[in-house]
Amino acid sequence: MKTVTDSIRIMAPLEQVYGYCWNAEMWPRITPHVRQIDLLDAKNDSQRIRMVVENEGKLHTVESIRHTVPGVSITYQQTTPPPFLSEHSGEWRFSFAGAETRVELTHRFEIRKEVARQVLGLAEGADVDEYVGERLKQNGLFTLFAVKRTLEQKQQPSPE
Repeated sequence: MKTVTDSIRIMAPLEQVYGYCWNAEMWPRITPHVRQIDLLDAKNDSQRIRMVVENEGKLHTVESIRHTVPGVSITYQQTTPPPFLSEHSGEWRFSFAGAETRVELTHRFEIRKEVARQVLGLAEGADVDEYVGERLKQNGLFTLFAVKRTLEQKQQPSPE
C-alpha cells in the first residue's frame, strides 16, 4: 500500500473549512477538476457519493463511502476507484490554531501498474508509483485550494 500526504492552511474558522470539505456537492461549483457529484446516500456521519473528475483531459468516475467525526476528520474508501487503482482510501484531518485551519489529506492506494500505463499513457520507464501518487496529491490540493480561495475571499472586505 502506497501513501502520500499533504497539508494546507486556510485563514477561516474550522467549521467553515470542514463544511466545504464535507458538503462535496459544492465542489463542482468551486473547483474545475470535479465535474459532477451525485450524493447517493447521506446520513449525519456518512455519505455515499459518485464523483466525475477530470485529470489531464481524461474523465474518471469513482464512488466513495465517506465517514466523519464532525470537525475532526473525514475518512473515505473508494468502492469504485478509477480503473488504474485496485484500492484508494484516505483521510482529511482538521485542526484549528490562531485564525487558521490546517487540513491534512492522506491518500492510501494500490496501483494496477499495467492498467495505469495504458489508461494514463505512461512510457515503459516511467515511475508509475510516483506519477499516480503525485496526481492524487494534486487533485486533493486542487479541492483544498478551491476551498481556501472561496473562504479567504469571503473574509476580505468587499470594495466600496
